[in-house]
Amino acid sequence: MEHLQRKLVSTSTPKAQPGFLGAGHLASPVVMDDFSKTDPFIFLMDDVLDKKDTTPVGGPHPHAGFETVSLLLEGEIGDELHTMKKGDLQLMTAGSGIVHTETIDKIAKMRLMQLWLSLPK
Repeated sequence: MEHLQRKLVSTSTPKAQPGFLGAGHLASPVVMDDFSKTDPFIFLMDDVLDKKDTTPVGGPHPHAGFETVSLLLEGEIGDELHTMKKGDLQLMTAGSGIVHTETIDKIAKMRLMQLWLSLPK
C-alpha cells in the first residue's frame, strides 16, 4: 500500500455561525477553498443545537460521492430507523446517491462532529 505524506501548511479556527436548522443551531465549519490541498477531506463541522420548541427542522436531503463520519458528543438524534446517542459513531457511504432524513421535531440539545470524505473514483 502506498503512503502519501503531506506538509501541514495552515491551520484554521472556524467561528460559529447560524446553521441551516434555524434558531438555536450554530455550526463551525472547517472548509478550505483549495480542495486539492485537503483531498480526500471535504470538510469538518462542529454542530451545536439547542432547540427550544417542537417545530420540525431538517428533513430529507441528498448526498452523493462521499462518506460521512458522524460522532455525537452530546444529546440524542434519530428517526424511525435509527437513534444516535452520546458517544455513538455513524458512517454513511453515499456512492451514487442517497436521500436520508434527520428531522428533529422535539426540544433537543446536542453536539455533533461530522467529517465528510470524498470516495475514491
